[in-house]
Amino acid sequence: MKILLLITMLSLLAAIGCNAKSGNAGTSYTAIAEFAVLAPETQKMVPYEDLIKRMTEADVIFVGENHDHTIGHMLEAKLLRDLYARCPGVSVSFEMFERDVQTTLDDYLAGKIPEEKFLADSRPWPNYAPDYKPMLEFAKANSLPVVAANIPRKMARMVAMGGVDGLPAEMKKFCAREVVAPDDRYKELFLATMKQMGESGSPKAMPVMAGMYEAMYVAQCSKDCTMAESIVEHIAVSKRKVIHYNGCFHSDYTLGTAQNVKRLNPGLKVLVIKIVPSDKEAVPPFEDLPPDIADFVLLAVG
Repeated sequence: MKILLLITMLSLLAAIGCNAKSGNAGTSYTAIAEFAVLAPETQKMVPYEDLIKRMTEADVIFVGENHDHTIGHMLEAKLLRDLYARCPGVSVSFEMFERDVQTTLDDYLAGKIPEEKFLADSRPWPNYAPDYKPMLEFAKANSLPVVAANIPRKMARMVAMGGVDGLPAEMKKFCAREVVAPDDRYKELFLATMKQMGESGSPKAMPVMAGMYEAMYVAQCSKDCTMAESIVEHIAVSKRKVIHYNGCFHSDYTLGTAQNVKRLNPGLKVLVIKIVPSDKEAVPPFEDLPPDIADFVLLAVG
């Protein structure tokens, strides 16, 4: 049986509203695509409401995206709206905002600074307006806390060049207190991805590339550990549920950031969602999806 649902988005980037709890924002929606909710463990489609129910039961919900997938971003906004309708006590967390802009982000959400200053001071990603603004504006309209979770990009580059110990003392507060870079499946997946991307290099360059990949892995782990620490510390203070948006590699197989959340607080219930683009109709079986890739996969058709 096919279970396909419509993805919707606000026209003209108006702020996203919520029927159950808010009514603060505009409500002009346009249907643009279909998606299917899959349970990789069983290789079967499941009702969308099953996914939402599991989200309400979790403490941390990871939504793994492809950064350039427009339909996926629209689906992310829908997940936030539908979760909020059932659990108003939710906070939003982003890989796309970094710890050193938290005050700027808080000031914008509180209406203390205009959008122009917020954008000038917060280093938003190039696709912020079409892809992340709807979620941030929904949070603003409904007074939801937002966590700027990530390590600053320049610091991650510094970690890749000189390790965590090489960070200036005044910058270390923007990095996780402990950066763990385990020699495990996550490392294997990361190095395999990097090697695949660098296969065009000459054989003589491979030892140099191998060293660079190791350094890049530590930098990757600095992002995971920092985002995880940001999430766990926010929950400890706010007692709120967190929905966190990141590139799918940070949470696939419940590794990366998701694994570090469990390391920092094993008692937290973690749910991993992965959004997968598709150019064909969602029809089982789905053997190409590893059974442990995520708790749920949203196959976005179109």
